[in-house]
Amino acid sequence: DDTLGPVDIYGYTKLHAEHFVRYFHAQNKVRGTIVRLFNVVGPGETNPHLVPAIVEQLAAGTTRLALGNLFPHRDYIDVSDVARGFRALGTSDAFDRGPIISNLGTGRTHSVGEVVEAIAAASGIRIDIQQDPARMRSVDRPMLKASTDKLRQLTGWVPSVSLAESMQRAWDGRFDDGLA
Repeated sequence: DDTLGPVDIYGYTKLHAEHFVRYFHAQNKVRGTIVRLFNVVGPGETNPHLVPAIVEQLAAGTTRLALGNLFPHRDYIDVSDVARGFRALGTSDAFDRGPIISNLGTGRTHSVGEVVEAIAAASGIRIDIQQDPARMRSVDRPMLKASTDKLRQLTGWVPSVSLAESMQRAWDGRFDDGLA
């Protein structure tokens, strides 16, 4: 229910996509569901985000990691929890004068350091972090955390995969993901 305030082109494109869903829902052309995803992690993630960047560097034998901003806290959600969340929302009949709008995250945040520690534990590798200016974002919010109350109320869905388990799955999947 908060006011939306994108800070970059990525955010604006997501907001415009929501406007399209609302429009077509109002025209009775689709049964609209807007899902605001948080940071999806786990096996299969190969975009150059935090977790794949760490896994790829470790798999290449590098233990001194070059990372961008170290201060942000993010709501990391495992891909299997995302799939269950999408299914729960997609089968919900809870439309109230418009499309369903829901966050999909865990409702918990973790720092970059906590993610690195979880991957270190999963891989059994001691990691040294170095900040790389080339990987730093000029616009980076200090904390992004999902409120999952609405999702839980509408569907009964709750996340089931811990950060440690998700990082183990990401590490174990590195060969299938082409990161090793």
